[in-house]
Amino acid sequence: MMRISSVSYAYGLLLCLHRVGGIYIPRAHALGQRVAFVPNRKNINTHSVRSGTVHSRTKSTDLHMMDAGRLATPTASTAGCVRSLASEYIIDISSEWSGTGATSFIPSQLWKLRRIVATGEGVGTDAIRALGGVSPADEGDVTIKASVTKQDIEITVSCASTTVDPELVDLLSRIAAQRMVHTLSTSTSTSTNLGTVRIGTEEIRVSDMQDPRHVYTPMSSKNTGTSELVEMVDGSGTPLAMVPRELVHRFNLLHRGIGVMVFDNTNQNNKGADGDGDGGGIPRVYVHRRTDHKRVFPSLYDMFVGGVSGAGESAEITARRELAEELGLLRVLRTTNGSDDETNPLSEMLFRCTVCTSYNRCVVSMFAYTMDNHRDVISWQKEEVAWGTFVPYPIVQQAARLSIDRLKARNAWPGDDFSDDPHVDDSLDDTDESNPDWKDWDFVPDGLLVWEAWEQWRRQNKQTFADAIIFDGASAGK
Repeated sequence: MMRISSVSYAYGLLLCLHRVGGIYIPRAHALGQRVAFVPNRKNINTHSVRSGTVHSRTKSTDLHMMDAGRLATPTASTAGCVRSLASEYIIDISSEWSGTGATSFIPSQLWKLRRIVATGEGVGTDAIRALGGVSPADEGDVTIKASVTKQDIEITVSCASTTVDPELVDLLSRIAAQRMVHTLSTSTSTSTNLGTVRIGTEEIRVSDMQDPRHVYTPMSSKNTGTSELVEMVDGSGTPLAMVPRELVHRFNLLHRGIGVMVFDNTNQNNKGADGDGDGGGIPRVYVHRRTDHKRVFPSLYDMFVGGVSGAGESAEITARRELAEELGLLRVLRTTNGSDDETNPLSEMLFRCTVCTSYNRCVVSMFAYTMDNHRDVISWQKEEVAWGTFVPYPIVQQAARLSIDRLKARNAWPGDDFSDDPHVDDSLDDTDESNPDWKDWDFVPDGLLVWEAWEQWRRQNKQTFADAIIFDGASAGK
């Protein structure tokens, strides 16, 4: 059976904490690289893909995914220490070899919570820097240890602070238990005939943990039997545990998501859109306004289609699903069947960036989608989108900068306080007869930060960007 030391666990549940705010989006990296972004702040790339063959514009890519009911088993590279984020804490997860006899070869798993130290650069920036190991953090407020004795798993909680939220300790204890059970169930060197999991006075059969929702039933305000599961990830995007989406948002756990910029297939010859006056001719971008009854940022504008990846769902599949749900772009679903008659309008994953705010911590995988005006028809999801249209790229550049300026004036900008973007040419014709009010568009702050990462990546990877938005000219010209 699994136990949590009753004294240390009860002590852990007597504590409380405060959450953080802020956000940071760092520079992106080239397609195919698996490196952290480092120019201004640290950003981590992710890896999680789904089974099946997806036909790309440039090549066929075989995508492989761990089973939705499994988590990534720690390997030699992860056995040292991995990091994640929850609330105002950096979490260091490491292994400790101990024990005797049959259990001596099974490492304990340590989850050490350290409060992120404010540096004055913003809590979002501090979180990103802590994730990359370049920002200070306290010595340690809480340590959660998952260890094995014979066929039992024991969870012990040691607290050195009086300000840690007991519910956060409870949640991470359950996550640590889930991860340890998974580690044992996938181990080829040990028997996994575990019977009961005990968390405090609560008992859960290991067989019931095949559906992770059962682990979180006492913490969830919703019917956990139908709760959507998403993945808490480490800084490299590797899944740590499956957690109900409600709890991911409540405790601001680092998770995975996507963003897609939708282009039309007409070259507008937008001089200056590349930021260097070379007349790159970037197609128009689809901008939409959120409905006024959205829970988060109602009535604000966005230049991306975005969403959270479900547990076991690849970033590419998430992008396809969100395009179909929010804008009714169903052709992107048909191309997943591998039909040679359909040109894949969705690019490969272009880059990843990490968003950190007081309400959202997400590793975002970015894509581009190119419309075919003869085969695609946009149909808004009435719960999500109130209005939308294609807008010239230079107008989007300037509208985004004006929106950021207004946030800065209200001291509400969650990003770094950089100077005005020198690549935005104020001398460009800023008229857009179809959208005369574009200068007053207020964009979703998260989207603006992803936009900054997008613009940095685009300028550094012009050819990759051009390849990403290419479309089937033969069909488009008919």
